[in-house]
Amino acid sequence: MKKHLELFIDDIENDKFYEAHEDLEHYWHTIRKTDHPLKNLCKGFINGATAYELIKRGNDKGARTLWKTHQKYLPIMEEGIENYELFYKANEILQELKKKHYDILGENLQGITMSVKLDTRTFFFNAETDFLAYYKRHEIKIDSSKKVKDLLVEIQELEPIFKFKKTNTLLAINGVSIKATLGIDKAVELFGTSWEITPISTFRAINDLIINEDDFIAKHEVLAEFADEEDFKYYKTLISDYYASTSLSHNQDYFGDSMFLYADYLIDKYPEKKEAILKVIDCADGIWLYEKECNQYPLNDNARKINALKAEFPAQIVKKYTPETMAYYDKAEAVLCSHFGVQKDEDCALETIMDNITIEKVTAELKHSFEAFNVAFYAGSFECENLAEVQGEAEKLLTAIGAKVVKFGSSNSADGFDLVSANSKIAYNKAGNIALDAFDSGAEILVVDSKESHFMMDQSVKSCERVVGRDITIPILNISQILSLAIGITDVAKLGLDEHKIKQELVG
Repeated sequence: MKKHLELFIDDIENDKFYEAHEDLEHYWHTIRKTDHPLKNLCKGFINGATAYELIKRGNDKGARTLWKTHQKYLPIMEEGIENYELFYKANEILQELKKKHYDILGENLQGITMSVKLDTRTFFFNAETDFLAYYKRHEIKIDSSKKVKDLLVEIQELEPIFKFKKTNTLLAINGVSIKATLGIDKAVELFGTSWEITPISTFRAINDLIINEDDFIAKHEVLAEFADEEDFKYYKTLISDYYASTSLSHNQDYFGDSMFLYADYLIDKYPEKKEAILKVIDCADGIWLYEKECNQYPLNDNARKINALKAEFPAQIVKKYTPETMAYYDKAEAVLCSHFGVQKDEDCALETIMDNITIEKVTAELKHSFEAFNVAFYAGSFECENLAEVQGEAEKLLTAIGAKVVKFGSSNSADGFDLVSANSKIAYNKAGNIALDAFDSGAEILVVDSKESHFMMDQSVKSCERVVGRDITIPILNISQILSLAIGITDVAKLGLDEHKIKQELVG
């Protein structure tokens, strides 16, 4: 490790960021699949150097994504770790370089007052006077050391009719629920500088960001017999979790994710009531309509807690989803691994491509550019804490093969797979609307990296169409298939394309 870190330091001191990436990555590949305590720290420094290489190439957005990874793993760098002095020196150099690029990296540096210009599109609706909601757009320059609540105050100064709760303020930015105490600098890191500001439930809006919370309060009756006043106070803190679920928008009788977090809390406090509580939530409007969502910040432990409750009941089997019916899905990744002489990554195909194959090898063999195509990537099947990194890497790969990357609002929404046995109508509604959202946003191809997502959006397309009432024609490719086509592998049977339900016209 020492030798590679010394080369890394020499490289970044001389603005040779690509070489720095290569020198440290050679060592990282020897430890990345082990339990080495510094593998993620090395990964962070590789990403830190690569961020500056992307700045040199004009890819500011990609640089911000990679810099975030560097910052994420930096706390591992503590005194006493192996080669601490070298890591410390490397970080000093990277942090000094950051001062030259703070406008791109979007962080407030010590000693520097920085402002940021936000392009905001804010939700307005007064239930007493308006028939439909509408949005107003503003360009606002604000000190990045301030809070989101300060931005709301500025909007209110521009639009005196604008309303929001003055305490415990909740809102959504680009579909993600947050507290208004979130810093502007962190919000820019999460959402960029174009923000759609809405209430945490547009369906329940009564006056701009203020919502009617009666349904949330009423749902407490489901478990009220097991609780006291102190417990009810805790329940009321879960309001953001209640409105975060897209299942609620499909079924207003759904208990809400908050109910299962509340059940977990009550079971922990009153273990003797466990069986009775579980019996209440095991119903059609209950826990079987829950699936992981990635639309809250900060990230929480909800999925682990609720899935632990789900595990108390017999597992539900998804019909037609078997190793045999999904065998086609893995064909393209096997073809790629064979072509490049690499091993399949245990996590996902994107990891196989980015870590074992590498973008450099892909671009060296590029034969069929996708420059004529608008391509969207669905990331909702990944763990919430990894979404930004996954999306950044997927976008880098799609850009490398020439595609124009299309953003769409439901790219992080749950695809319905976890609900298909309990309520197929809601499940297919979710999956179908994700595909249609990508199409309506201008995408001509939707790329996924999950068997479950491909099963929902492609193999179940006829069911999705019946539920949403529209034809779904956008091809759903997995990441290995689109890459295989880009490097000239076009045998549809070998890539599993012949078993898709939505037929593509890229190759015959």
